[in-house]
Amino acid sequence: MFRAIARDMGGETHFHEHPLSRASGQGEFGIDTAWFGPRDASKVLVMISGTHGPELLAGTAMQLRWMQQYSQAVDAGTAVLLIHAANPYGCAHIRRTTERNVDLNRNFCDFSTAGKAGTLTHKVQDMLSYSGASGPRTMKIFLRLFYLICRHGIQDITEEIAKGQYVRADGVGYGGMEPEWANRTIRSICKDHFSAAKHIAIIDWHTGIGSYGEPTFLCFDEPGTPESERVVSWFGKRAMNAESDYVSGERPNYQGLLVLALQNIARELGAQTTALVIEFGTYSNTKMLRGLIYDRWLQNAGKNVRDADIAVIQDRLSDLFYPPSENWQKSVEQQGDVILCQVMSGLGKW
Repeated sequence: MFRAIARDMGGETHFHEHPLSRASGQGEFGIDTAWFGPRDASKVLVMISGTHGPELLAGTAMQLRWMQQYSQAVDAGTAVLLIHAANPYGCAHIRRTTERNVDLNRNFCDFSTAGKAGTLTHKVQDMLSYSGASGPRTMKIFLRLFYLICRHGIQDITEEIAKGQYVRADGVGYGGMEPEWANRTIRSICKDHFSAAKHIAIIDWHTGIGSYGEPTFLCFDEPGTPESERVVSWFGKRAMNAESDYVSGERPNYQGLLVLALQNIARELGAQTTALVIEFGTYSNTKMLRGLIYDRWLQNAGKNVRDADIAVIQDRLSDLFYPPSENWQKSVEQQGDVILCQVMSGLGKW
């Protein structure tokens, strides 16, 4: 659908096939891109979907709506790059991680200085890894989680779970030891399309953080900088106040984010940036932790695991990040339409 609509709307499409695509038994999968506008445009908007596999559908919906509503009215000096299924393995297999259990959104880092194990890292990762043949042992995990929170405080435990880790390859939030295929491919795509731009806006669409069906804006530029001031002028002050959407009341110090890597590529090429991760909320932070636990179990399930048990856990994982609710989907569509309008207005005035 993405390819067909992009072509119908006049986009230039390209397919980057994943190395495991033909051998996986899951059908063809890879990263699709669609480019609208002149290749020498001074303004470029980049919108990314599927950085985490189960979150693909909401991001795709935003890309499709942009093509249907705005692709025929792009200013002469503006271009739009849509990157669809940024983590194609995860999108094809309903996994948050890549084929090597790497969280792609923790993989864009300097691996020589990537975070070392802290005093809590192994305790937390051991706790999250309790599992059996039919699924993760969630009761044991949450009892141990409560104990660790009582001992060390909710902020330290939240930080340890969310920020990313580089010491346990079968754990949660593993950032890898080298750039993943998807990392290298996305960098190549962006370097190829950013070369002429002087103003680059970046939106990475996600789900899972925030109030049900409502958007949460994650801006990683320091308050008061030109980049953050543009975010506020485009989306309002709510774009700089995401801390309330975390159970600890404070945003984790994430490592290896895709959006920051693309900002760095843009700046190295001499462009100004306006960049955001936009999340559509689903369930509570505690409930969404189950999604991380389910994903870890699925990626590390042994050969003795039954297909029926895998299917049950996979469905639970999918429902957490894309609720099967018409009300949720309608809210995302409505909020998304407002955001797309704000993006195009801000880009036009930039």
